[in-house]
Amino acid sequence: MMSERAMPNPNCTGQGELDLGVIEFGRLGRRVVEGRFDGGSMTSDGGVMLLSAADRKLGLIEAASRCIADPRNPLLITHAVRDMLRQRLYGLALGWEDLNDHKALRCDVAMQTAVGVDREVASAPTLCRLENWADRATAVRLHVVLLEQFIASFKAPPKEVVLDFDATDNPLHGQQEQRFFHGYYDNYCYLPLYVFCGQQLLCAVLRPSRIDGAQHAAAILKLLTRRLRQAWPEVRIIFRGDSGFCRQRIINWCERSDAHPILRVVHALHHGPLVSTHGVSSVTVPGSAHGHSNAGAFRYRPTRRLSCGSPPWPSVVGRWPGCPASSRCAAARRGHYARRSSRRGAGR
Repeated sequence: MMSERAMPNPNCTGQGELDLGVIEFGRLGRRVVEGRFDGGSMTSDGGVMLLSAADRKLGLIEAASRCIADPRNPLLITHAVRDMLRQRLYGLALGWEDLNDHKALRCDVAMQTAVGVDREVASAPTLCRLENWADRATAVRLHVVLLEQFIASFKAPPKEVVLDFDATDNPLHGQQEQRFFHGYYDNYCYLPLYVFCGQQLLCAVLRPSRIDGAQHAAAILKLLTRRLRQAWPEVRIIFRGDSGFCRQRIINWCERSDAHPILRVVHALHHGPLVSTHGVSSVTVPGSAHGHSNAGAFRYRPTRRLSCGSPPWPSVVGRWPGCPASSRCAAARRGHYARRSSRRGAGR
């Protein structure tokens, strides 16, 4: 049996033989593989620098930060509202949705540089307090910033503006306030209302899911139309939405305000992605002779066609562009409803 003194101790530290600044891993062909520790601070979110440059050019977050009232003592402020708003929005754009992610993200050198500071940015509790400062008046001011940014993006007044209204689900995975089950989406969710013009967001209203999907749409359409007409008096405004927005209040307001509604009153024949051509509902069924045979296509058909002195326009409810008189449209609808009521009375 060998004594402990005879057992050699392995030199695991490599002191005196290994340069701790460089670790040699040998060669692979002409390639030298080394490990070094002099690279400085590293990040996997380098794209935040591009976001920062675009934001400073647009000035969007700078304008949005002025819409949020800061209740703190100015003498005790460490993180400005503008810096916290940049940190939160940049994190969302990079995929860091949870506030807890900022426990580590606040130490990221790229995030600090993008925000514009050379120290740790705000913590998760500080960002949580920022979000709780927002109220209804703050939301209104932020929407004004979005709308003014949209108007300023045009060098010349456009001839036509299409406002796309859409309600969609925002799934919930906890016990949030105003949490309700929605039968169509088969989930607990919120039901926010969005308004887009092309790729630009004009409005986003967070709502509970137990309401009508078209709720608040008439009021928002009125406010948007009023501001757009102030900036561009001659612009032609088109309100576009699916059958969920076919409400009499919206249609009547469009007729009075010379706005052109395009409401898709449709039946879905097959679930899949929407196929649309120049604003007219197109018809495509997998394996059908009426269209392509590619799987997953979507076919829509209008439920009713109306004409009033001009060529019929499928899926249009309200006032037609080119109609000689809006009163003729209203008279045609009144006559249709009267005939339908008389037939019901005769059946009884």
